[in-house]
Amino acid sequence: QNKHRIALGSYLRILELCPGDLFALSLAIDVANAIGDSSAAMRAATNVSAYWAERDSGAINYAHPAVNLAAALVSVGLSSRASTAERLAETSLARDPDGSGGVAIWALVHCWGSEGRSSELISKLTADGAKCYEACGYLNFHAKMKAYGGISLLDRMGAGAD
Repeated sequence: QNKHRIALGSYLRILELCPGDLFALSLAIDVANAIGDSSAAMRAATNVSAYWAERDSGAINYAHPAVNLAAALVSVGLSSRASTAERLAETSLARDPDGSGGVAIWALVHCWGSEGRSSELISKLTADGAKCYEACGYLNFHAKMKAYGGISLLDRMGAGAD
């Protein structure tokens, strides 16, 4: 029986109670993307964005890797607001390519894919972005990134056929 919605509700509740829980944020965004619920991903991102923004400019500066990873995860959740998500992901990638690079690349390719920006997406996945997502440590993350690349290649081939 599919219990993704129940799990997603639990993760969103955890984020309301503890917005600093990056594991819950990561799981909420993964489940929301798996079931195609972009509004839940947006809700997860907005539940924690103020918490992490305070830490970025306040007592904990951005040298702490959790702030950059949080920014990258928030940018994945905000991908329906592509310009904001793209800016946040680029900042996260520039600050900490080793720690948050894989998730930042995910946010960027998700934004670019939704906007039909196939050339940028493919360039990022095959150039310096590959170093970031291949070493990020997420299970089967390379397959997720290759799926984005494959979809973009198909889009480009389809656009050229007209």
